[in-house]
Amino acid sequence: MNARASAPAVPPWGILCWSAFVLALAAALAVTRASGASPRTVAPPVCRIDLSTAPIEELALLPEVGPQLAARIAADRAVRGGFASVDELARVTGIGERKIAELRESARTSTP
Repeated sequence: MNARASAPAVPPWGILCWSAFVLALAAALAVTRASGASPRTVAPPVCRIDLSTAPIEELALLPEVGPQLAARIAADRAVRGGFASVDELARVTGIGERKIAELRESARTSTP
């Protein structure tokens, strides 16, 4: 029996995911250093979630919105229709002006 313990095999996609993560982190750090911004600065999301069409799982990804609040947003949307603006989230129980202000960067509406 071989005395050396063999490491578990890492699937190729696992190596690619890890490599992509490391490269993205290095690029983010390089941009942060070049711009002089604080490394703790959070960039706005690349993809904004549509309040009028997103399923509950996507709504739950919004900042400060968990599964329960996402379910309330979807229920309100089912009863009253889509949202014409992010400000209309105020009609959902549990969402106030502070939360709406936080969601402006990561949410959008497709209803005019």
